Amino acid sequence: MTKFKEMVETTEYNDSDPFHVECLRFCFMDVLQKELDRVKFLWNCHIINKSRKNMHTPRGRPNIIYEQPEEWDAESHHRNVSEDDIDFLEENFGHEFLEHGTLEDFVELFHVLKQDIVMPKNFSEAKALYDSLVHEYDTNKPM
Repeated sequence: MTKFKEMVETTEYNDSDPFHVECLRFCFMDVLQKELDRVKFLWNCHIINKSRKNMHTPRGRPNIIYEQPEEWDAESHHRNVSEDDIDFLEENFGHEFLEHGTLEDFVELFHVLKQDIVMPKNFSEAKALYDSLVHEYDTNKPM
C-alpha cells in the first residue's frame, strides 16, 4: 500500500484522472489478485491453535474446519441459496467481467498505445508498464 501512496504523493497517479485509474487497474489488478490468492492459501492452510481467551475456538486448519465443521465440534454456517435469489442479485448488482478489472475502451486504448503488452507478474513489472502507458498517453494526447 505504501507504494501506491508514494505514486499519489509523487503525482505519478492521479485518482481524478480516468486514464490513470483504469491504467492502474489494468497494470496491477492481476498482480494484486495473485498476491491475495497467495495470502488466502497461506491463511487457510495455517494451523489455528487453541485460544486461552476463547475456549470455543476450534483448533485446526481454517479450510478444513469450514468444510468439515462436525469433525471439530463446530456448527456449519453453509446456507443454500435459491436460483431466484441468484438471478435477482445478478440483475441488480452483477456486472460484466472486466479484463484485468478495466473498462473495455481503455483496454483497447492501452493496446493502441503499446502493441506488445506483456501482462506483469510482479509489482516492478506492473509499475514499469504503468509508467510506459502513462508516458505514451501524455506524449500522444491531443491538446
